[in-house]
Amino acid sequence: MIVDWIIRFFLFSGMVFFLTTAIALIRFPDFYSRMHAASKCLIGGGISILIALIIQEGPSPLSFRLLLLIVFLLITNPVVGHALSRASYHYGHVIKMTRDDLHERVFDND
Repeated sequence: MIVDWIIRFFLFSGMVFFLTTAIALIRFPDFYSRMHAASKCLIGGGISILIALIIQEGPSPLSFRLLLLIVFLLITNPVVGHALSRASYHYGHVIKMTRDDLHERVFDND
């Protein structure tokens, strides 16, 4: 019974992350803010749902695969987010900032 409530908590928290991300993708003004919201959705929502599945399944080979999937997501999500934002910045999709320290490092090396 307590395990069912723990599973429901993780599923509900995952759904809340996905819902807030959907709202953020509509409401946020620029690419970088939207990408930030999308990456938080994967970390918060996806992993919460995977944890609920691991608890539901118990110790089994499937739980081990789900745990490997969590590790894979934790490794690849920051790398992909950084690569996308770096490529977007390099190709000129910048937001208006008062100070831009990265501009000299990116465009002076070309």
